[in-house]
Amino acid sequence: MNRPALLLADEPTGALDSRSGEQVMDLLIDLNQIGQTLLIVTHDPHLATRCAGRLVEMADGRVARERALDNGQDTDPQGTDPQGTDPQATHPKATDALERSA
Repeated sequence: MNRPALLLADEPTGALDSRSGEQVMDLLIDLNQIGQTLLIVTHDPHLATRCAGRLVEMADGRVARERALDNGQDTDPQGTDPQGTDPQATHPKATDALERSA
């Protein structure tokens, strides 16, 4: 398939050295800039904020927090808390899913 409606990337930089990881991030960003919708699952906060327009944090299999990002900047630092839990209590490693659509 050459142009899927949604490109899924599960830990795309997880097993890579830092230079290769940067190259993969650059490729994902380039794909998104030409209109490719991405769903990236990661524990890497740098990857999440660099590549995302929207960040969805998961904890215990549920959405713990959602927030919008604008060019890697958090536009909603408190986020939306759909479960009624304290968004500040979410551990950074719980950053499991993020999505950016063009």
